[in-house]
Amino acid sequence: MKQSRKSAPGVLLTNANVLDYLPPQMNAAPDPRVETADLRIEGGRIVERGRGLAPREGEEVRDLDGRTVMPGLINAHHHLYSTLAPGMPPPANTPRSFQDVLTEIWWKLDRALDPEAIHMSAASGAWDALRCGATLIFDHHSSLTSVGGSLDLVERGLRDAGVRGCLCYEVTDRGGPGSRDTCLEETRRYLQKTTAPAGDQGRVPGSRAWSARTPASRWRTARSTAWRRSAPSSTPACTSTWPRARPTARSARTAAGPTPWSGWTGTA
Repeated sequence: MKQSRKSAPGVLLTNANVLDYLPPQMNAAPDPRVETADLRIEGGRIVERGRGLAPREGEEVRDLDGRTVMPGLINAHHHLYSTLAPGMPPPANTPRSFQDVLTEIWWKLDRALDPEAIHMSAASGAWDALRCGATLIFDHHSSLTSVGGSLDLVERGLRDAGVRGCLCYEVTDRGGPGSRDTCLEETRRYLQKTTAPAGDQGRVPGSRAWSARTPASRWRTARSTAWRRSAPSSTPACTSTWPRARPTARSARTAAGPTPWSGWTGTA
C-alpha cells in the first residue's frame, strides 16, 4: 500500500543536519554524507536541496536548528501482532524448543486476535517503528480465528501512523484443511485488491509464508495463482522441518525464475 498524496502547501525545512547513507543509484559506490542543508518538500517528496533556499509564497518554514534528517529505515521482517505480547502471562510450561515457543506463546496469541486487536497491534507497532526511524515495514500477519479482511485492518493501522508496508498473510495447515483454505483465500483476496488499478494508491508485490507441512497441491495452487497475476516471488518463511526434496527437471527449469513456493501480497 502506498500513502496517498494530497495537495497541500509546501514545506521548507531549514538548517537540517542531513544524513545520506546511500547514493541515489543502488549500483554506485557507497558515498555517505553529512551536511547542513535546507530541504524543500512538495506533495510528500523532497524536490530541492541546498543551502540558503528562499521561502516561496504560502510555504511553511520550519527551522530544524541542526536536527538530523535521514532516509527512513526499513524493517524487513516483522510480526506486528506481536506488539501485544509484552505483559502476557508466561506459559504454564517453560518452552524447551522452538516448536514449544510456537505452541505455547505465538499460536495462542494469534488465535486470540479479534478485528480490534489486529488493528490496534498494527497501529501500535507502526508508531514504535516510527520512533526508531523506520518508515517501511514488511509484515507477516497471522490471526487464525479472524482471517477474512485481516490484512485490511493491518493496512489501516499502518495508515493511522503514516507508515508504508508490505503485507502478507501466513498460510498454514495447523488449523486443518478448512482453516488452511480460509488463509489462502485471504491472501488471494488481498492480492486481487492490491493488483487492481487504484490511481496513486499503487501496490508493490511482496511475499507470503507457508507452513513447511503444506501439501504439494497447495504449493502448486499458490505458484499458479502468483504466476497468473504476474506477481514477483520472494523468499518464504519456513519452519526448520522443511522436507528435503530431490531436484527435478522442472525445479531446475524454474530455478532461474520465481521461487516455486513463494507468494505475494500488497504493499502500503
